[in-house]
Amino acid sequence: MIAPVPNKGPFLAQKFSEAIYEKARILAEGSETLISIGYSFNNYDGESYDPILQALIKSQNRRLVIVSPDARGYAQRIGAQYPSLHIDAVAKTFKEWVVSCFHY
Repeated sequence: MIAPVPNKGPFLAQKFSEAIYEKARILAEGSETLISIGYSFNNYDGESYDPILQALIKSQNRRLVIVSPDARGYAQRIGAQYPSLHIDAVAKTFKEWVVSCFHY
């Protein structure tokens, strides 16, 4: 989970968030798929998501599923930054994705 605050610098320095991000990195590296729901991968948030995506690259399948109405654009941008990731774009709201039985 990435905090929805404009300046994450002070947040990232806190002990609690360090522990959460370390756990996220470990889980991403050991996962087959990481699903991002409603997250835009804003360039200003790179410090937040880069370590997690770098860990995902080390996983067996290296698959990222982006669920958002704007998922295609996000997937295109992230795919250019992380070419070894397999990215599926689900251009739906969370509710639409649930109703479709989580198909991607």
